Amino acid sequence: MILTLGGNDTHPSSLPLKLYSAAVILLGIIYLAHIAGSMANSVALITRRGHRFEAKMDLAHTIMSEIKVGRGTEEEVRAYFWRTRDTLEKQEEIV
Repeated sequence: MILTLGGNDTHPSSLPLKLYSAAVILLGIIYLAHIAGSMANSVALITRRGHRFEAKMDLAHTIMSEIKVGRGTEEEVRAYFWRTRDTLEKQEEIV
């Protein structure tokens, strides 16, 4: 995409216009970098939460296997963890 400064100009001709153009370009790059960084941070947070939840589920499964919990009870515990996963994560973030 080509942006013009006005009229039929295709590039800045004076020093103030060149400085202004350079500043706008830099601000655009900084803004896009901020957006990309925020998105990467969000993905990392979601991934961390997913790994923590998987670790909790693995631990619960190991414990239930060792104490020989019935299949129905095991599924109820898994369903409970699944329903309360957001609440448990928020509680950990507060602590």
